[in-house]
Amino acid sequence: MATTPTQIDPKLLDILRCPVAVHYTDKGDDPGTLEIVGEGYWLYCADSGYKYPIINGIPKMLIEEGEKWKDTDVNDLPVPPPNEPAYAVAEEALSPEMQELATKLTESASETREDVIERLRNAAAGITSVAGDTSSDALKQRSADLARGLEEAADMLEGKPTSIPVPQPPTRPNYTLIVVMFVLGIFAGIWMRSSSND
Repeated sequence: MATTPTQIDPKLLDILRCPVAVHYTDKGDDPGTLEIVGEGYWLYCADSGYKYPIINGIPKMLIEEGEKWKDTDVNDLPVPPPNEPAYAVAEEALSPEMQELATKLTESASETREDVIERLRNAAAGITSVAGDTSSDALKQRSADLARGLEEAADMLEGKPTSIPVPQPPTRPNYTLIVVMFVLGIFAGIWMRSSSND
């Protein structure tokens, strides 16, 4: 299905979520859903209030872009939305064949993502089903953990919050404090020697 400046693929709308609201925990099971407003040129998230322009059929889902229009009423959004000059020049430079190819690649990426999500969920269901037939508690537990991991991977692709921990950067030693303590230790040693000599 080809996209136009006032229309995006419904499949894409089904998986898109507001990158801010998707992390909300008090907005139900599926936070960050979007609706089309502004004569089809804008995506609006009721959970966050952010509004994202659709430029040449492609939603501009940048947090800073959504925040820029947050305080603008839905009825006051510019139609069509302002376009970046560099982006417009690049679009005009594309031949019709290249524009058609870009559209097909966008559609293919959306279909591939949905296919991966479906395969992850099917694999999780298959593991759960097979694990139910075993008598080993350890194997059941390991299978449940694996199935849960696959489900959470599918949730992440759909933009849903998961319980997968975010890796934290390793803590580094405070070298300044170490140097200060070392210097203080030297001075303390010198002071103790001079005190003992007196």
